[in-house]
Amino acid sequence: KLFFHYRPRGVQALEYLVVNYPLERRCPEAYYALSEFYEGDEDLDQAIARIEDLLLYHPDSPYSSGASARLPYLRLCRLRRDDYDRGEFLRAHSELSAWIGKYPDHELLSWVEDLQKDCRTRLVRNDLILARFYRRTGSQAGQRMHAQRALTLAVEAGLTAEEQTARAILERLPAETPL
Repeated sequence: KLFFHYRPRGVQALEYLVVNYPLERRCPEAYYALSEFYEGDEDLDQAIARIEDLLLYHPDSPYSSGASARLPYLRLCRLRRDDYDRGEFLRAHSELSAWIGKYPDHELLSWVEDLQKDCRTRLVRNDLILARFYRRTGSQAGQRMHAQRALTLAVEAGLTAEEQTARAILERLPAETPL
């Protein structure tokens, strides 16, 4: 393992390695260690960047399965509230689905499935927040679209409370008029 007694110098040395020699055989470990360091330092953008570099330059390394599971985890950590950036939620969900398809027997499977369920829950809550927003602004179309999408996702994910909330929003809306 790469080990540096002086942590700041270690980070600088690892950064030098991955920036100047990204294809070097020990870089996957360096990328992973840097990502963990930046996550601990709450620099999630940099942690994500290092995991993305690992997967770009070393997709077949022993670190790639763990890194590709950590990437959506870090994306979700970066989204502190459920009303932020739906695109990042969708991206994380897609990455988690791809990971499950690629590594169905991996030791991290249970953790990734739990993470995917959390991501689905946050997607449903995102839609419920938007439906409430459109209710306040008086847009029935926006309210209906987000509540319906929340309902569909909640039913698929088995999220009973969110399903009931979405149904309640839809029931308060007048019936749709045909075009």
